[in-house]
Amino acid sequence: MNWTHTAGRIGRSGFPLLMVGAVLLLSAPHIANAAPAAIRLKGSEILFEVALLWSRAYQVSVANNSGVSVEVQGGGSGNGIAALINGHVEVASTSRPMKSREISLTNRRLHRSPVGYIVGWDALSVIVHPDNPLTGISLAQLEEIFGKEGRQIHWSDLGVEAPGCEGGRVRPVTRKNTAGEFVFFRRSLFENKRHMRRDLRYFKTPEEVVSSVANDPCAIGYAGMAHATSRVKRLCLDPWRGEQFAARESETGAALQDTNARAATRKADADRCISPTADNLRRQTYPLVRPLYMYMLSDPEPAVSEFIAWARGPEGQSILERYGLIPIGHGGAPIPANGAERSANDD
Repeated sequence: MNWTHTAGRIGRSGFPLLMVGAVLLLSAPHIANAAPAAIRLKGSEILFEVALLWSRAYQVSVANNSGVSVEVQGGGSGNGIAALINGHVEVASTSRPMKSREISLTNRRLHRSPVGYIVGWDALSVIVHPDNPLTGISLAQLEEIFGKEGRQIHWSDLGVEAPGCEGGRVRPVTRKNTAGEFVFFRRSLFENKRHMRRDLRYFKTPEEVVSSVANDPCAIGYAGMAHATSRVKRLCLDPWRGEQFAARESETGAALQDTNARAATRKADADRCISPTADNLRRQTYPLVRPLYMYMLSDPEPAVSEFIAWARGPEGQSILERYGLIPIGHGGAPIPANGAERSANDD
């Protein structure tokens, strides 16, 4: 058996973590009467390296997949879904559910329906520079920091002084708006469909977000479990939201603004602040836990459905857990394509 890949760094688990955008192509020796099948997978940066590990392990361990080649590419959830819709891949890996308009477009263009499976769970950690003394933050404060209508927040508003942060102003950073992380983070914060502020700094990959926060004492951002390394500090989350965005008819604009200011300066409640620990993530008490998906088309080639079933089975889930994500357990029904969650970007 031969395989080729682009070499990269080594992760905490000891698995090789390969460069984003690399393609892993695995091939087995030709066996007579076995028609080779190509499984092309593209999508989520969170699942990219896990999918590479799945590809290699699947090729090595599954006896009946001789002749199957598996190609894995990143590029983000939106790009993976677009590739599935355009017929360029057999599997889209995503960190968000498909939107209703994406499902409709798939049906119109390919005359087949997308079928999604949860393949694992991730959680977003809110991260700051390691020298920042802040230990926790509330969802209400994050709404003010990242929201379009939010005011400019200084670290002193949050009860701390950030060493090395000239001017003391909080500088929020985020993934690009086509990333599954961006969609999930925005939906989690803004239940009333507010938008992110325009002066955010946007980054293409989670590694770039982490690097930006690690090198900027003023920055605050978010990253998935596998990317929130020791280079940054992870904050606990107080799920308190307050009522600062629930304006009443009797409430004047000035009074509402004052309410917003009080909410932003309220410190996270230590008794309610939930850390992104493994136990809290598995119990889903942490506010920013999200499912990870693989989508294929209805009536797929057997090799495609077999690969997804293997990834959701004991061996695939063991690899996912060792990488640092949360396993789903085994089995379970697919997500009905016509019942996909509505995204904030569906509007």
